[in-house]
Amino acid sequence: MDNVTVLHSLRSYVGTLDEQQALKDMIALVTDTDAPFSDGQFVPGHITASGFVVDPERRAMLLIHHGKLGIWVQPGGHVESVDSSLEAAARREVVEETAVRLSDRAGELFDVDAHEIPQRGDTPPHIHFDVRFAFEALSRDLAQSEEVRAAVWVGFDDVLCGPYQESVKRPATKLLTLVMNPMSSFYR
Repeated sequence: MDNVTVLHSLRSYVGTLDEQQALKDMIALVTDTDAPFSDGQFVPGHITASGFVVDPERRAMLLIHHGKLGIWVQPGGHVESVDSSLEAAARREVVEETAVRLSDRAGELFDVDAHEIPQRGDTPPHIHFDVRFAFEALSRDLAQSEEVRAAVWVGFDDVLCGPYQESVKRPATKLLTLVMNPMSSFYR
């Protein structure tokens, strides 16, 4: 993956005030480390990619119950050498974890987040610097992979009022705004 292209995307992204520190840290990670996408880089962590997927009716979003963390989150994960871009990594992860069919339309970078991953076995605690893309599904058909406990469509109201992490609720609010705005990329 080309660090110059990633830096351009990150520097061009205008996030909310809540995202500014994560964005600054991501830019530093890509600029100052040799392997910012390597899942073997633990200090401070590494870049990951995920997808917030809206259903065809634009009433619900896709969540998975993460097998290792035991929480409900959007599909996503580590960037791999086969990924040509962060969007490609997010798209691949969504499809691998849920088998959902995504629109061919480009995913939109619409959120960034940094969250701590706890120690598991020999893997020390570290930070996932998550670059998030908005996608639209072609159908509601799902098939969860072995690495997730469940994959479900959850209505926006249920996500915003439910017992979900703030790192899911904040982007869910942004995703709802995108899909409800006829001027957004979801309508192009």
